[in-house]
Amino acid sequence: MGSALTQVMAVIFAAFAFVYGGGLFSSITSLRGAAIGFDLSLVGALGSIYYLGFLLGCLCAPPLIKRNGHIRALAVAAAVGGMMPLLMLSFESWFVWLVARFFNGIAFSVLYTIVESWINDRAENAYRGRILSVYVLFTHFGNVGGQGSLAFLDPLDDRSFYLVIALFVLSLVPVAMTRAINPTPPDSVKINLKKLWARSPVAWTTALLNGAVNGALWIVGPIVIAQQLGTEMVGWLMPCFLIGGIVAQWPLGRASDFTDRRRVLLFAAILAAGGACIPVFFGLDNPWLTALALFISGSGGMSVYSVALAHANDRSARSESVEMSGGMLLLYGIGAILGPTLTPFLAGLEGRGLFIYVALAYALWMGFIIWRMTQRERTAEVTETATDYPVQHGPALANPDLRILAKKHKPAKKFRARRKKHKAHKPVTEATPAVEPPKQDSHS
Repeated sequence: MGSALTQVMAVIFAAFAFVYGGGLFSSITSLRGAAIGFDLSLVGALGSIYYLGFLLGCLCAPPLIKRNGHIRALAVAAAVGGMMPLLMLSFESWFVWLVARFFNGIAFSVLYTIVESWINDRAENAYRGRILSVYVLFTHFGNVGGQGSLAFLDPLDDRSFYLVIALFVLSLVPVAMTRAINPTPPDSVKINLKKLWARSPVAWTTALLNGAVNGALWIVGPIVIAQQLGTEMVGWLMPCFLIGGIVAQWPLGRASDFTDRRRVLLFAAILAAGGACIPVFFGLDNPWLTALALFISGSGGMSVYSVALAHANDRSARSESVEMSGGMLLLYGIGAILGPTLTPFLAGLEGRGLFIYVALAYALWMGFIIWRMTQRERTAEVTETATDYPVQHGPALANPDLRILAKKHKPAKKFRARRKKHKAHKPVTEATPAVEPPKQDSHS
């Protein structure tokens, strides 16, 4: 595990840098847009078009990686993402800002696909969950740092945009300096959600549901807290959701390497649903109970994506890591767009509607995981032509490695002993003159 982690630390540091910049950029875009006269509907459109670009980036990432390789593709995406803040500073036009946020979403999707596929290409099933947990922890810290930078930065100051640009440029440095070998380019450049479902229905549903729930919590949650407890409590309570994910990420990721990952996902679903039930039964009047609810729900809800991604890659070939990562991000983005559309319902019922939605979603997900665990594992689910490939089994307990090897092995040829035919030596004749022995040097 240590050797594999060393090979991916460069891209993990790169992820920390661009997630830090992205978290800061998202916040100052909304605040700066409102300050220069954009109405709330336009500010909301800036967020929506970002996710549209994010979905398109999931489709653009595999062909870009296949054509240029992981390192060059990351350089292109980081350069595009870093140019967008500069473009928005140059032109304070709503059209230019929409275009910039759209391409920023594309760049972020490509960056995430590159980093996650790189990590899964280097990780083995026995420690994949722990390595992905390290990656997610760095991204969480980057997100917290980006949001926390607003405490000493003025969104109306151009230097905040310059810091975002510097962070995108910084993400290029560790990847450019790494001695790690560039991962193998993907064989397929199309995102096939049907194939992802065949590999792991649990991972498929996890990505979609996790995006729908987290998108609703991050967008509707501040509104609900402000209505029930006051605007000043938003900054204190919403980080509890992320802190819960930071605390639980490593233990859940490590546990998934030693047992069936679906059991870990089931436990995380119980945590997320249990935390959401606290405001449902006790209301949102007590800020301490609300903080506890967000912490417990976040410990499950913010930790499941990496475990589900590990589960999908356990059951795939190494050459499919880009395809699996792109498919998971695409499903997460679709869920993140669909979840907040229920805002009128979620903000009602004295704020309990949001947590009723979260509890019901994770309860349904728990039922699906239990049903999948009762199904018999079939090699045919792993690939369309599983009978043509050998199957390996990894060392993780109760978690068979169903990864299909990328190359077919030809059957070994039968060894046939050949009889040596002894031929009689022909006498030397004039037609076949004898070879004279080499002359020896007189000094030898």
